[in-house]
Amino acid sequence: MRGDVVREGETLSSLSARLGVPGCMLLRANRLHSPAWLLPGREIAVPEGDFCRWDGFRCPAESLRCAAGAQRRTAAVARGDTARDIARRYGLTERLVLLAAGSPSGGLPEGIALRLPVAPPGCARVIALPGETAASVARKYGIAESRLRQLNALWGALWPGTQLLIPTE
Repeated sequence: MRGDVVREGETLSSLSARLGVPGCMLLRANRLHSPAWLLPGREIAVPEGDFCRWDGFRCPAESLRCAAGAQRRTAAVARGDTARDIARRYGLTERLVLLAAGSPSGGLPEGIALRLPVAPPGCARVIALPGETAASVARKYGIAESRLRQLNALWGALWPGTQLLIPTE
């Protein structure tokens, strides 16, 4: 671990590019839940090493690469397409579509090509209920929690209303 200082005008993306460290790892190393805390002049810890397995957890960007299996398909965003439209078209959750687009806010720029995970055959979409955790959902559907997390690129807490892919076979 080394140290650095956030410069004036830097965003999480530009800081990540300058330091050569995934943004998710910068946030995790500094115990930050939001890039809003990366203010100019703030001293930060910069992790070094294997970012995909640092601290025992995968980086969210790496989690998406593993989500729903190893296969990928390319989908182009057409005028008026929403994450919901694309998710329905390809049998995925909206969350996986937004992660593939790099757009957690929900906007999908027209014309971009998305590298979407391919949902394994026999998957159903379910919605997490209030009070459910990843472990309780995994038990409810008889799958390993690690498999649930991998299929859905889920690296943190499970929030009510989150759509999940669940293997049914």
